[in-house]
Amino acid sequence: MKNFLIILTIFVISATKIEAEDSFSGNIESKRFCPPSNSSTCQYVPFYVVSDSTKIQSDNYEITSAKRDENVKGFKFFYDGDGLNPNVEFLPIKLSQFFPKLMFYKVNYQGIKSIKKVNFEGLTSLENLELKDNEIVEIAPGTFDDLYQLRSLNLFNNKLKKIDEFLLKNNQKLLSIDISMNQISELAPKTFENQQELKELSIWSCGLLAIDENLFKNLNKLEELDLRYNEFWQLPVEVFNGLKNVKFINLSKNKITYLDERIFNENKNLEKISLYQNRIHALSSKTFDGLKKLIIIDLGWNKCIDKRYGSWDKDELLSQSKINEMKTDLDRDCK
Repeated sequence: MKNFLIILTIFVISATKIEAEDSFSGNIESKRFCPPSNSSTCQYVPFYVVSDSTKIQSDNYEITSAKRDENVKGFKFFYDGDGLNPNVEFLPIKLSQFFPKLMFYKVNYQGIKSIKKVNFEGLTSLENLELKDNEIVEIAPGTFDDLYQLRSLNLFNNKLKKIDEFLLKNNQKLLSIDISMNQISELAPKTFENQQELKELSIWSCGLLAIDENLFKNLNKLEELDLRYNEFWQLPVEVFNGLKNVKFINLSKNKITYLDERIFNENKNLEKISLYQNRIHALSSKTFDGLKKLIIIDLGWNKCIDKRYGSWDKDELLSQSKINEMKTDLDRDCK
């Protein structure tokens, strides 16, 4: 019995030590912040800056050392090391109890592995959320439900393989979304259903194999769509039909072999299209009919476009569309 009590005491002490490994410290500093969606509105705001000595390796860590301060508008982690910070694997929970008026949340180059609703619960004033260059594998359903004022979401360069179809259902004021450099091979048709104010969408280098024809259906205010470095072979003919105001579509460095000549019919405000480094070998000149605002078409580094398989004619296209720059050469850069 005596030996059992000694072992139990050692176990309790050991367990207490593990819990005590997490640590947290920070200071309030004035930081300049420029919203990605509107760089002309840069401002200095009070940020709570978490020091690089902080260690969070529990997914239920609560801040206890900070005082409630409604004047704090920003929250960020400081890290000056190389690579990712190995000491921070999770975000603190219930942050709104201390900083209920947060507008900016910036946690980059940490080792964040997953996020859930309790990390952002109550942050109803948050406008900009930046979690790029982490190791996020999973975002739990409902994580962003309280972020009604969110304008910009940056999840660049994580390890996401899936995004819940209704993850953004309450984030109807989003202007900018970047989910590039993840491992998302497929996006559900309703992923962006409620983002009718969206202006910029970046989904490059995600390994997307295909796109549902309804994915962009409601994005009638979108101006820039970046889909480069994916794995598309072809695209549904109606995939861009909802993009009434899009100015730039980047489809470079995919594996596209064929484009239906009607694919850009509804994109009357298009100014630039990049199809650089695909595998296109046949293209109809009608593909760009009616695009009166088109300035640049980049078709460099495709297969030789063979007139036997399409009515392509560079001079005719330049004449019809009044394009003043065309980065392509039908006699070179063949793959």
